[in-house]
Amino acid sequence: MGFEIVLLLFSAAALLFSIISIIRGRQTKTWPSSTGRITSTSLRKSYDNEGDPDGFYPEIHFTYSVEGETYDNSFRKPKISHRRKAEEYLRQFIAGDQISFFYNPAKPTDITDKQGIRLTAVMSLIISVLIFLYSALKLIKVI
Repeated sequence: MGFEIVLLLFSAAALLFSIISIIRGRQTKTWPSSTGRITSTSLRKSYDNEGDPDGFYPEIHFTYSVEGETYDNSFRKPKISHRRKAEEYLRQFIAGDQISFFYNPAKPTDITDKQGIRLTAVMSLIISVLIFLYSALKLIKVI
């Protein structure tokens, strides 16, 4: 019974996170677009549960202005397991080039490179619902 409770709590947290991600995705559809100037790129190491390196997150740093105010910000792209591939990916982002993004007009530091609901949020929602229902039914001994 303890496992089902842990599973229920974990899936409830994942469900909440998925719902928040979907709400945010819907909100970004109304955000205006803008461009900034790339200032630099970097790789951030990723570590597994044992503390061993397991990949790299490419980061693109840039500056931009909204209503006369200048901001520094960055995008972190999905993890790439090999350093060479991560470096290859970053070669397309050259300091001084423009980069497009969308920003929250109420909080210009809140940015995204894609508008709308992301597929990962929808998949996370579906999986969370299934696990939540399974663990709830196991707890009440229906299955």
